[in-house]
Amino acid sequence: MHAIRRTDKGVAVQYIQAGVKKQAEAEYCVIALPFEMLKKIPNDLSPEVKTVIEGSVPFGFCIDEVRVDRILARIGAGARSKRHHCQRRAAWLD
Repeated sequence: MHAIRRTDKGVAVQYIQAGVKKQAEAEYCVIALPFEMLKKIPNDLSPEVKTVIEGSVPFGFCIDEVRVDRILARIGAGARSKRHHCQRRAAWLD
């Protein structure tokens, strides 16, 4: 996707296909992208939506230790090694 723009009739999505810039128009656009990707696409979304998108963090940073402990408690055996793996992964993402 190259850009997402509002129009009088709905929305226009600009994209590049085989090196040619194209545009698709519709009444609505369902955006199913992670916010980290959406942040990089020029758009004219509402200020409220932009605030949410810009304030988002990657999924890996949303899981705190309490939630990890609760999840691992349900898993049972081997939880310590799994918890260690989660901590190592979180450190790698940081």
